[in-house]
Amino acid sequence: MKSIAMQKKLYLASQSVQRKRLMQEAGLEFEVLAQDADEKSCDWGMPLQKLTCRLAQLKMDHSFPPTSSQENERCWIVTADSLCIDKNGEILGKPRDYSDAIRMVKLIRQGTVAGTGFCIERRIWRDGLWHSEERYVGYNYGECVLDIPDEFIEWYFKKLKEISNLDYLKLSGGFSITGFGAQFLKSVGGSYTGILGLPLYDVRIGLKELGFFD
Repeated sequence: MKSIAMQKKLYLASQSVQRKRLMQEAGLEFEVLAQDADEKSCDWGMPLQKLTCRLAQLKMDHSFPPTSSQENERCWIVTADSLCIDKNGEILGKPRDYSDAIRMVKLIRQGTVAGTGFCIERRIWRDGLWHSEERYVGYNYGECVLDIPDEFIEWYFKKLKEISNLDYLKLSGGFSITGFGAQFLKSVGGSYTGILGLPLYDVRIGLKELGFFD
């Protein structure tokens, strides 16, 4: 199975360190692809699942693989978007600044739902252009409590970067439960990789549905 998959061109249209790490640990060989979607164009009043799936599809619409020299060549692209919602129903995206990140990690002491919507598209190269053949959209989520005492917050943000190579300003809710951050994880349930930013079980099913492992 692995040798077959390695022959396929797989792209991840995301700069997320977490998503890249998850894909690598899943044994998927891929290239990182740039995308230029304007996330502000979405209606942020939508429910969490609908919003993250819409953002993932918007990113797909603005992802452009390198040109091919082979007619009828196919490629697969993965996009995703993750957001959190606190116990009061506030959707938490990426923090605006340090103060906003502090506000968010204090909110999630009481627990948060972290959901990830993703999109996979199979494209074919014909007549000098990539054409969409089929698209798969999925979603999964988990719940967690991350309890960071006030006196540890500054240290937490600093060590996330130094030890785990994660920038809190690029993380939904400003937090991570992996690596250094795991010591503050009080409880977790649901899709663990969905919390991290890419629900791998669901992504594997989507890739299979679109013929990646054929």
